[in-house]
Amino acid sequence: MPPSTGSRQPRGAVLIYAVANQKGGVGKTTTAVNL
Repeated sequence: MPPSTGSRQPRGAVLIYAVANQKGGVGKTTTAVNL
């Protein structure tokens, strides 16, 4: 049986996480550092 590639990302794929909130003091920097 050939190996399954359904859940693999192609080479060079990049994951981008965006953290946004209009209100200040909501822990955006802390969350970004912990990622």
